[in-house]
Amino acid sequence: MNFWKLKHNSTTERENPIKFVQIFFEIQQGTIASILYGGIHFTARGFAFPTHVEAVLWKVSSITMMPTTHGVLLVMLARMFMDEFANLRVDPKRHRQEFGIIERTIRHATALGSWLSAFIAVLMLLAIATARVYILVESFISLRAVPLGVYYTPSWIQMMPHF
Repeated sequence: MNFWKLKHNSTTERENPIKFVQIFFEIQQGTIASILYGGIHFTARGFAFPTHVEAVLWKVSSITMMPTTHGVLLVMLARMFMDEFANLRVDPKRHRQEFGIIERTIRHATALGSWLSAFIAVLMLLAIATARVYILVESFISLRAVPLGVYYTPSWIQMMPHF
């Protein structure tokens, strides 16, 4: 399904809003999962990182992941409402003089909104992808300088049977 064009072309889709609600909740579940993913990684903000820059980038990446997916959802919803606004028609009999101006204004605003919403969504998706890649790469890169406590063997572990 093309999420940028959530127009309801057929009368059955327009009469049955349950499909839109299902799509909305599926997208909302993805945003909640992304918020949890970013939140779990944000809890590691106080951990030891090899450099201060890596610690700051970790915080920025984990904060970026949390609200950005919700922003993409809001941009998609705004795009849907812009499409619905573009489908509004002006009665030419009542507004003869303003009819052409209003129609052109609606058409231009919808075209601009379409490009602007696509541009904003692409920027947000790039930010999410960059943040996730950085979190993944940093998880392995930070193993080069682990604290000395990692090599400490607790005394209670020697009491467990092992082979």
